[in-house]
Amino acid sequence: MVKLRKPIKKTDDAGDSLDEYEDDEAGQKERKKEDAITQQNTIQNESSSADTSCSYLLQCDVIQHHFTITLIIQRVLQDGFKQELAKERQENARLIKMAQDKEELIGKLKEEIDLLNRDLDDIEDENEQLKQENKTLLKVVGQLTSFEKPDLVKGILLQGKEGKN
Repeated sequence: MVKLRKPIKKTDDAGDSLDEYEDDEAGQKERKKEDAITQQNTIQNESSSADTSCSYLLQCDVIQHHFTITLIIQRVLQDGFKQELAKERQENARLIKMAQDKEELIGKLKEEIDLLNRDLDDIEDENEQLKQENKTLLKVVGQLTSFEKPDLVKGILLQGKEGKN
C-alpha cells in the first residue's frame, strides 16, 4: 500500500522545482518501508516454514516412536503368546499321554475281567457238576439206607469221611 503524496511546489536556490526531489525521497522512503515489510514477511515465512518443518519432524518422530512401541508390544505379545502356546501344547501332550495310559489300563482290566468271567463260568460249571454228583450220591445213600443193613451204609459213609480227612 503505497501512499502518494501531493506534490509540493518548491524551488531551490537555482529555481529548479523540488517536487521531483521530494517524490524521489518519498519513493525511497516507500521503497525502504516496502523492503522492511518484505524482509519482515520473509522472516515470518521462513520461521513459519521452519516451524512447519519442525512440527512435521516432530510428528514424524512421534509416529516413528508410536510405530516402534507398537512393534515392541506386538513382539512382547507374540513372545507371551508363544510361551503360553508352548505351555498349552505341553499340557495337551501330558493329557494325551494320561488318556493313552488310561486307555491301556482299561484294555488290561477288560482282559482281566474276561479271564475272571471265564474262571467264574468254569467254577459255576464245576459247581453245577458237583451239585449233580451230590444229588446222585444222596440218591444212592438213600437207596442204601433203605436196605436192612444200616450198619453197612454207616460203615461206607464213615470210610468216605475218613478218606477226605
